[in-house]
Amino acid sequence: MKKALLLCSFALFGALATKAQTLPYVSIYDINYVSPTNLANCIDTNQYFGDTVRTRGIVVVDGNLSEVASGSVQGGNRPFIFLVDTADGGAPGPFKGIELMGVYVGANNQLLVPPNFTQAIAGDVVEVKAWISAFNGSSQLNLLDANSFTIVSSKPVPVADTVLLGDLNDLNRVNQLPTGEQWQGSFVTLQNVTVTSVIPFSGNRISFDIVDGQGNRMNVSDRFLAQKLPSWTTVNPNSPQANGTFVPPVPGTFYNSLSGVIRHDANGCTGGTGRGYEIHPFKASHYNVGFAPPYISNVERDPPVPTANQSVDITCEITDFDGTVDSVAILWTDNGALLPLQFPAFAMSL
Repeated sequence: MKKALLLCSFALFGALATKAQTLPYVSIYDINYVSPTNLANCIDTNQYFGDTVRTRGIVVVDGNLSEVASGSVQGGNRPFIFLVDTADGGAPGPFKGIELMGVYVGANNQLLVPPNFTQAIAGDVVEVKAWISAFNGSSQLNLLDANSFTIVSSKPVPVADTVLLGDLNDLNRVNQLPTGEQWQGSFVTLQNVTVTSVIPFSGNRISFDIVDGQGNRMNVSDRFLAQKLPSWTTVNPNSPQANGTFVPPVPGTFYNSLSGVIRHDANGCTGGTGRGYEIHPFKASHYNVGFAPPYISNVERDPPVPTANQSVDITCEITDFDGTVDSVAILWTDNGALLPLQFPAFAMSL
């Protein structure tokens, strides 16, 4: 979806609408659905955009795993969960997943989180009263008040659907609406992808890009605890950890599979400048590494600029994510005529 509206506006509007009428029930599938014709014409706004509705869904990701810091929400935590349509027992499929933001406007226009929101677990069936909006092109349900999120029963934990990365983005990470929009908000698995770049940002956050065998590209981002670095202090009051534990991959890492929920950060024909469709893993098991190059860090040379008569100590830390470090060699020469492949190798002490 291409529009974005302020939370305060939609929450106030939704609250007034709730008092004025009984909210209609609309399934998650119907909330999401956009016709093939519209998607082919770069129109991804669904027919319920801006409406206030009542719906039910099965929780896909535990509420205590969301890690989105926000200075505008009381407590500093703006939590999100994802739901799947209750049809067919919560089986995955096109247009069946959606994002739910657990914030409502309370007294004095404070942004608050319902006390039971971050306590929801995967498999909970929840009834939601919400206003339908979007943020940077990604559809969202937005709670109306403290009583708009109710856990009513439970079902088996939802499973992921296997999706082709090329159905989501192209080689330039541009969103492919005709085949990608149906997976927005869904729990999916991508297979056989390779890390091309690792992107530190905001001081203590990390994302990385992956490509499939055809070069189609996607960003893997960090909305959940699973991809928070050890330097991250958790903001979710019910988080199972005080800090993150994620160790970033290195370029060249190959994942047999990578799972997570799909968000839309619109670009391309939408006029947006985002990253297209992106995936957010929420469990350590979602990163299924096939093989990984060694990770070399903390390289130091002492002295940094030696004289002709000084010896040099070079140290570094090397980690092998899918094995052990058996030997290390450094290749160097003072012969400027040699190609890198011709440099002599010298063993380093482990």
